[in-house]
Amino acid sequence: MNGTEIENSSKIIWKLFRYFFFIILCIIVACKQKKETVLAKVYDDYLYLSAAKGIVSPNSSSADSLRMLNNYVDDWVRQKLFENEAKRRISNADYIEKQVRDYRSSLINYAYQGLIIKEQMDSIVSEDSILQFYERNKESFVLKKALMNCDFIKISKKNLQKANIQKYWKDSPTFYDNVLEECNKYAQLYIINDSSYLNADEIILQLPKEAQHEISSKIKKSIEAEDGMYKYFLYIKTYLPAGKIAPFSYSKNNIKQLYLSKRRKEIIEKAKDNIFEKESRKNNFSIYTTRSQK
Repeated sequence: MNGTEIENSSKIIWKLFRYFFFIILCIIVACKQKKETVLAKVYDDYLYLSAAKGIVSPNSSSADSLRMLNNYVDDWVRQKLFENEAKRRISNADYIEKQVRDYRSSLINYAYQGLIIKEQMDSIVSEDSILQFYERNKESFVLKKALMNCDFIKISKKNLQKANIQKYWKDSPTFYDNVLEECNKYAQLYIINDSSYLNADEIILQLPKEAQHEISSKIKKSIEAEDGMYKYFLYIKTYLPAGKIAPFSYSKNNIKQLYLSKRRKEIIEKAKDNIFEKESRKNNFSIYTTRSQK
């Protein structure tokens, strides 16, 4: 067999190999598709049953489940048809693809920047620096709404008979432990032994209307009220009306965010420099443009 015949034989073998490889690949794809139930097809795009997971509520009836599934499939088909029509009609498809890549890159970068800021927050912004900022700028933290630090319980009268809240309410040094245990079992809503300042209006509106007028700026004001269904217990530790200076504990997170927003660019640029130096030592990138000689 001469050289030409060997070359021709090799070409034939290669073509046969490619042909059988293509057939095997098609069989594999077909088998994979057979494993999943196909709900719809638009050109070369398939919608499989697995993609519809979570669309149907487990508590839905058969009729409602079928209706929700059909609506999902119809929406998918209409969206895919619209997308294919757009691809045919829009001439600058390359520009769109570039926009998509750029947008994805921006999302990833923004998410990572947020992660960097979160990781460095405590080390960059110390408690002392936040407190100093607060003391120097107290006039910037005037309350626009009233705040309240309180204990509050809303419990149905039916459950009140089972619980011992009435007995424990401000009755002993073990108040918090005892009431908290009862609230976990029976209360509809409760705030117990929480040092946070909350929107006073939101707490007050939980009370029956006839009890709402009792609220005043008096510290440690205890109120008990009830309506047709519920019993209410409110113990006001601190009440701060609108116009007062917000307490430091309430303002601290806002100060952190304000401080970080000013230093965000500096933090991100430093992180980029660190990554550049690290990857440079590993020879994980190359730059081919000509640099000026110094």
